[in-house]
Amino acid sequence: MNKAIIERNLPHNDNYKIISYAYVSLIDGNGTCCDNCGKLISNMVTIENQNGVQYIVGNDCANTLTFEKWKLVFEIEPAFDEGKSLRSKIIKGFKSNKFNQAYLYKTNRIILEYTDGGNSMQEINYPEITIPYIKDLLTKK
Repeated sequence: MNKAIIERNLPHNDNYKIISYAYVSLIDGNGTCCDNCGKLISNMVTIENQNGVQYIVGNDCANTLTFEKWKLVFEIEPAFDEGKSLRSKIIKGFKSNKFNQAYLYKTNRIILEYTDGGNSMQEINYPEITIPYIKDLLTKK
């Protein structure tokens, strides 16, 4: 089954390249609307057309509009997935009383302190994306 591609605000015949990507929390009142489809987005990808005009679009629209699929698959999606996964792990740990603290160690590691006295350290591969996902869950700095 083929997925129908619907042209929205940005023309599909332009050539777009990925400039940057970022995550902002919608809970904090941040976020923006996708320049292509108009939906509220927190996973923002900045793309640029051949004329140098930049647009902020969501991850799905970036996937539709850009030919840089390798960058989406090997860089952007893993960064967003790491943030979502770690956020989910911390929330579940606090709700089940498994963790009593979660905090950053240096700039790219998170320490999870267990209620039984142990702890674990996890490396963050994409701190520029992952830390905004989890910063509201951290218990100390």
